[in-house]
Amino acid sequence: MNIFDLYNDKTNYEVTDFVQQLDFDVDIETLRKEIFSLIVKNNYGTKVVSLRMPKDNLNWVDPEEILESGAVGPFAMGDVGTKPANRLENNSYTEWHPDLKNSYLTSLATDIEKLIGMPIGRVRLGWLQPHCGYPIHADTEPMRIHIPIFTNDLAYIIHNGKLTNMQYGKVYHLITPKIHTAWNFSRLLPRLHLIFSTCPDQKQTELITEISSLSTTEENIRNHLTHTGVDKYSLLQYLKLEDIKPNSDKFKQISRIIKILEG
Repeated sequence: MNIFDLYNDKTNYEVTDFVQQLDFDVDIETLRKEIFSLIVKNNYGTKVVSLRMPKDNLNWVDPEEILESGAVGPFAMGDVGTKPANRLENNSYTEWHPDLKNSYLTSLATDIEKLIGMPIGRVRLGWLQPHCGYPIHADTEPMRIHIPIFTNDLAYIIHNGKLTNMQYGKVYHLITPKIHTAWNFSRLLPRLHLIFSTCPDQKQTELITEISSLSTTEENIRNHLTHTGVDKYSLLQYLKLEDIKPNSDKFKQISRIIKILEG
C-alpha cells in the first residue's frame, strides 16, 4: 500500500498529491478576524501560538511547542532527528484556547475532520518571517492541513522539486514524509498559516516512519550525491579551503559522508 492509498481509505475526497488544494470553502473574513483579534488581545506578536494544548500545559506560547514535533534531515545518517522535550502524541491536544470558545475556528476544525476522515489534535498559528525558511527535512507526522491567513506571492512550500505558493484563504493538505521545506522569499512581509495536525492510526504511523527513515539511509545519501561532483577528492579539498577543524561537528559529518561514499 502506498501513502496515498492509506489516506484515500479515510478521506472524503481523492488524495492525488503530497501538496494539494482541497475543494473546501472557508469564511476567511470571519476566520482571520478571530485570529488577529486573539493575537492582538493577548499580545502574542509573531510568536508561534498553540490554539489547542494538553490539559496539563495551557501555556499557549510555550517555546517547546515547535511546529515540527519530529523531523529528520536528508543527512541525519541514522540520527534520531529533532524532537522537543515535551513530545506528546497529537491526540493529547484536546483543550482549546479560552478565547476561541464557540468560535468559527473550532467549528471549522470539526468540518475539516469530516472531510479528511481523521481526528485533529494540535492546532497552531505558524509565522514564517521575511527571507526565512526551514532546513530541508522529512516529517514523521501524518497529514497536516494549512490555511494561509496572511501571505504573499513569494512564500513557497518546496517538495519533490516543485514550488507551491499557497493562496490566501484556501485549504491545503500536506503529506510530507519525504524531504521538503518552506521558504518565504519576501524581504518585507511575513507569512501566517493556520495549521491543523492530524492523529494517525497504527498503519499510518508505521508507513510514515518507514518512508521518512529512507531519507537517512546510507544508500539515499549515495544516490543524492551521484553526479554532483561531490566525492572523496572534492570533499577533502573543501575541508582544506574552509579550514574546517578535525574536532568540529562539520568535519565529523563530512568524514562520515566520505566513508559512506567509499562504502
